[in-house]
Amino acid sequence: MIFIEQTKQALSQQLESLCRHEEATRPPAQVKAIRRVETAVDIDDPLDWLSHQAHATRTYWANREGSLEMAGVGRADSLSGQNKLDYEAIFAGMHQTLQASYPNVRYYGGFRFNPLVTADKYWAAIPGYSFIVPRFEVIRSGSATLLAYNFIVPQEGSIEGVLRQFQEEFDALRLEPRHRARFSIELGGRWDLPSQKEWEKIVRTALRMIERDELQKIVLARKSIFELRKPLNPFRLLKRLTKFKSNVYYFCFQPVKSVAFIGATPERLYYREHQELISEAIAGTRARGKDAADDQALELQLLKSSKEIQEHRWVSKVVQEALDPICLELHTPVRENILKLPNVQHLFTNFRGKLKPGITDGKILSRLHPTPAVGGYPRIESLIRITELEPFDRGWYAGPVGWVSRDGAEFAVAIRSALVSSSSISLFAGGGIVLGSVPEEEWEEIENKILKFTSIFKSDGYF
Repeated sequence: MIFIEQTKQALSQQLESLCRHEEATRPPAQVKAIRRVETAVDIDDPLDWLSHQAHATRTYWANREGSLEMAGVGRADSLSGQNKLDYEAIFAGMHQTLQASYPNVRYYGGFRFNPLVTADKYWAAIPGYSFIVPRFEVIRSGSATLLAYNFIVPQEGSIEGVLRQFQEEFDALRLEPRHRARFSIELGGRWDLPSQKEWEKIVRTALRMIERDELQKIVLARKSIFELRKPLNPFRLLKRLTKFKSNVYYFCFQPVKSVAFIGATPERLYYREHQELISEAIAGTRARGKDAADDQALELQLLKSSKEIQEHRWVSKVVQEALDPICLELHTPVRENILKLPNVQHLFTNFRGKLKPGITDGKILSRLHPTPAVGGYPRIESLIRITELEPFDRGWYAGPVGWVSRDGAEFAVAIRSALVSSSSISLFAGGGIVLGSVPEEEWEEIENKILKFTSIFKSDGYF
């Protein structure tokens, strides 16, 4: 309790000082701007801490390198909407409230894969796009862990009112250590959309389109629905996923208490710091081997597969064509590399560039999303065919998810993901269909991709 009171007092003193400064110096017509106070905190595991919070709105993000982890509760500000996305306007709305003097303030969120598709009942509670600045954040960066409080200074109202609101919200947090509890998932039935028989029929239909030169590549996805016999804490499920310690982004967006979108994706869409840009292409898959020799054999098989190389180079080609016009310089490796994950390995190409002046995040995102790794080629034709062929709504699956700050942004592609409700878990994964694809093999490839989740369903334990 001493630690909790010290934390509360440290934030409260900073908050009062900042509010009094704002009151004395701000102009009368000041636009809305987010402010932040923070203090060091002794929380070993931000995700575990977040899993015990009672707030309806919770947000989690951890980057692929393990250098940034954020667990957020509530919302200090948010932007959301439904279809017909205007990327430029959405990013402009965020940048209007982000201030240079608070570089660590970030909006976290994402977009639907295809904003022109109407949400089905599973996705009804999650907007077409949503970005949140959490009210409270536990941030771990390097060796430091901080508790931050984000707020908007009111145009009218007393400082005492701001402090009173902080006190009430802080007291609602659960900062004390919690006892570990057994984690288990009680599942009912499973059904797949499409079924394996229907999947093979759909893939053969796509292959005929490719043979007629209507498409060069299309990415078709599956949805596997697992019935829950009792509600599941999505953050505890995500915590189990992090035990794999693989080279992926971990995320969870819970805008309301009844539903959450979680994932462990290997794929970066882009990372920007000022004018420096990093992007990549990931496509082409093999399972991991049973031992080192088997794994090496599968890697060589992947590197020599004309089908997998073709699939990867479609993605790489389109990413390069998207970035060339907006970059002063762009560097790409001569040949593909291998990205190894616990259950699968992928062909991988990295791009590094310097942006031209005036290029916004809205422009970058609109040029990159969706890449042929999750859509296909040509882009528009593949999106039309995906809508026709897939018997479910992708929602945020394969859409861009990430964060935006004053001077940077990072977005991942939300593959290897799941939608968790009070009654079911829906797993999403897809595979690239090109000339030479075999429907039965594509089914098995997707089974390997969701293995990270399904293996957790069969295990339990304490954490």
